[in-house]
Amino acid sequence: MNVKKLGNILFWIVLLGLLFFAANNFYNRYKAKAEIENKLNQQQPTQQQGTQDQNTGKPMAPDFTLKDMEGKTVKLSDYRGKIVILNFWATWCPPCREEIPDLIKVSEELSKGTDAVVLAVNLTNGYNGENPDRVKKFAKDNKMTMKILLDEKDEAAIQYGIASIPTTFFINRDGTVYGYEIKSMGYQDFMGVVNKMK
Repeated sequence: MNVKKLGNILFWIVLLGLLFFAANNFYNRYKAKAEIENKLNQQQPTQQQGTQDQNTGKPMAPDFTLKDMEGKTVKLSDYRGKIVILNFWATWCPPCREEIPDLIKVSEELSKGTDAVVLAVNLTNGYNGENPDRVKKFAKDNKMTMKILLDEKDEAAIQYGIASIPTTFFINRDGTVYGYEIKSMGYQDFMGVVNKMK
């Protein structure tokens, strides 16, 4: 077989592999987005959380109660009246680790005021060795300043239909969901959404 034929065959193999990867990535994002929409819109009507706001028709952010890294109980509803950036992440997740420096900058910027906050929900469920000690070490090593909540039983992740991380929800002051992103975000991305919400 000559070199030119072999080169053409390799080219097509690589191209098909890239197309498969892109199609699979698109499908997984679509599936994750569908799961989130289902969780936000298909909650039991008798539940206080997950229902729609009567005035705006927007879905209410499901309330949850988790412990922070100091063991204090934190409820999402404690932050009513503030814009909340609710970020689901894990220390073993490369895209999550990629966005942490920007999330820290966003948290520091928002902490200058009193109307917005970042809540970083770690999926502390034992997967890939994720546990509270590992999260505390990671947070200390990376000088994470935002409130970190430990979702040890995937309770909040299940309520929000998290199928892929990082996933970030933007929650209005009235507790309704403004929007969400299923991807790693940069400082400008985060702040662009927050500024639209103000």
